[in-house]
Amino acid sequence: MKMTADIIQKHTLVNLSFRYCEATWQAWKDAKSKAIANVADPMLGGPEEAIAKGIADVTNPDGSTITLTRLSRIRLRDLNDASAKHLGDAFGKDLLAIKAALGDKGLGKDVLHQEFVPTFAENIKNDRKHLLNNFVAVSAVLDTVMSFFATGDTTVEKLITTLENITETPLLARMISIAVRASWLGRAAQDGSWDSSSDFVWYSTLSKDVAEIDPYVALPTLKMLVSDLREGRI
Repeated sequence: MKMTADIIQKHTLVNLSFRYCEATWQAWKDAKSKAIANVADPMLGGPEEAIAKGIADVTNPDGSTITLTRLSRIRLRDLNDASAKHLGDAFGKDLLAIKAALGDKGLGKDVLHQEFVPTFAENIKNDRKHLLNNFVAVSAVLDTVMSFFATGDTTVEKLITTLENITETPLLARMISIAVRASWLGRAAQDGSWDSSSDFVWYSTLSKDVAEIDPYVALPTLKMLVSDLREGRI
C-alpha cells in the first residue's frame, strides 16, 4: 500500500509543479473560450487577434493611447466608448451594451488577454513570467495538499478519496484557497494591479465565488493529481 510520504521522498516540488503548469493554463483558456462565446461577456481573445484585424492601438478614457503588442492586456476600464465600439465591431460583440449592462463592477473584466494564444509553448515563449505565474500557483496547491497529508500513516488511497470529496474537508479546501490566493497577491504586486483590484482585500471579505477553490488553477491541479495517483504515475 503506497504512502503519501513515499511520494514526497520520490518527487521534488519543482518537478511536479512544472508537470502541472500546462494543465492549469488549459483550464484557464477553456474558461476564457466560454467567455468569448458568451455575448454578455466582453472577452474577445488575444491582442494579436486584434492586431491581425488591423487594430494597432486603443484609446483610454483619459485620452491616452495604448499601443497593442502581443503582451497587451486590455480590460473594459482601459477603453473609451469609441475604442470599445471599434474593438467590439471587429469581433462581432457590442462592447458598449455589455459595458452598460455590467456597470462599474464589470470594468475590470478582460477584453483582450495576452495569455490567450494557441498553445502553452507559445504562451511561455512570449513571456516566461506566464510560466512562473502558473508555477507559483500550482506549487502552492501541491505543497498545501502534500504537506497536509505528509504523515507516515496516510495512504495514497485515502488522499485520493479526500481530494475527490474536497468540499467535505473544509479546512483543507480553505488552506488550498488561501495558498492559491497568495500567488494572486504576488502577481498583483508584480503588475501593480493591487492598486485597483477588488481581489486585493482580506480573504475573509472576498465574495463566495472568488473565495472558493480556484477553478483555473486549484481544481485542474487537484484533478490531475488524483489521476496521477490513481494511475501510479507519481
